[in-house]
Amino acid sequence: METFLRLFIIADIAYMVFMLSRPAAARRRMKREKERQAAERQAKAETRKQEQAAAKASKPAPVAAQPPRKRGRPRKNPPKQAKPAAPVPAERPAPVPVEPKPVNNAPKTGAFAGEVVAFTGTCPKMERRYMVSHVNRLGGQGYETINTRCTLLVVAENPGRNQLDKAARWHVPTITWEEWWERAFNYPATTKPKPAEDDIVSLDQFASLIHNAA
Repeated sequence: METFLRLFIIADIAYMVFMLSRPAAARRRMKREKERQAAERQAKAETRKQEQAAAKASKPAPVAAQPPRKRGRPRKNPPKQAKPAAPVPAERPAPVPVEPKPVNNAPKTGAFAGEVVAFTGTCPKMERRYMVSHVNRLGGQGYETINTRCTLLVVAENPGRNQLDKAARWHVPTITWEEWWERAFNYPATTKPKPAEDDIVSLDQFASLIHNAA
């Protein structure tokens, strides 16, 4: 009995010693764990610094930042760009001298040379456009209606009252279409021309022959 009691006391003492020694060991383990964690953090910090330094060294040079724009309405016109230099013009070849055209100052000849002739009314022997063309062939200037430059008005059948009033207001002389015919073709309007066999009939005389035959 005494032996059992002694063993029990020894076991109890050993258990108490063991229990008392546990906090010191735990503290030592915690201290070692903290030291290990601190060393790991320091190593990670050193690695991060090295990576950042390498990234900065590999980045290109920073572009100059533009000044911040003022708040407000957007810009309407884009910024003006420098105009390119104008190209140097090539040397032009020397101009080739052009000889002036000879001026024909010879006076116009014909039955209506220097005259500005207008027409009004209807001619029974020839259309007005042919009469105007014939005046131009004979050295004058023919118009189908009167104007301020006219120097002669040919009055045919059923003339325009407005044309006659303008002729009177502008003091333009008037003649009948028979008088114009005789002056243009050198024979009266009521007479049929009989050209000789040796004479050459002009285009105008041929037209008048056709009208007379009609």
